[in-house]
Amino acid sequence: MNNEIISFSLLIIALIVGGCGNLVVIAPTDVEDKVAVCRNNSQRRLVTLDYIVGKYPVPCQVVYEKQTENPGHRQVLWEADQTVGYCEQKMEEFIQELNGEGWQCSYDKQSHVTPVAKKTPPQASEKQAEKADYSTLYQGQDKVAICTNNSKRRLVTLDYLVEENPVPCQVVYEKPTEIPGHRQVLWYAKQTEGYCEQEMAGFIQKLEGYGWQCEYRTEK
Repeated sequence: MNNEIISFSLLIIALIVGGCGNLVVIAPTDVEDKVAVCRNNSQRRLVTLDYIVGKYPVPCQVVYEKQTENPGHRQVLWEADQTVGYCEQKMEEFIQELNGEGWQCSYDKQSHVTPVAKKTPPQASEKQAEKADYSTLYQGQDKVAICTNNSKRRLVTLDYLVEENPVPCQVVYEKPTEIPGHRQVLWYAKQTEGYCEQEMAGFIQKLEGYGWQCEYRTEK
């Protein structure tokens, strides 16, 4: 059994602002996505620590895949928008749990795995989306946002899975310059019209807040 400890170098600058308390500024670091490959006889599973925005430790998510048992099964176990170290801690605890159940897990830093994942369960967010009318957002064709930051390039795609229907739909995230072939489903909806459009718009705003410049187009 090969247990390794993920070590990360995070630069956190704490500034005291008047009497308003502590302001924590997270500086860019050299964080990289990590993949744990877990095996149990002929079965194989992947646990991926995915840093969503460039060199920043947050936002992040931990993605779980069952490649041999249930091909295509992908699940976001944990995610964090602001809490540095949360995803790393949860991933390490989950790896230890799998090891305790007889799995043998090791970290593969060189693996360019394709963690195509969707939030599980999405029902709560979809119910929130039902409170507003987003049906007018459907434009009848897939939409792609091309986001650039210096030499880096990201793609966020609104993918309608059934032609001429707003649902089912998904929002797909790609990092072609950093991790070629990386493709990740961030959100998915079967019935709630407007859910994918809303989540894509919010995610684009978040990327732009981190310094990315995004432009929309209707075809890749």
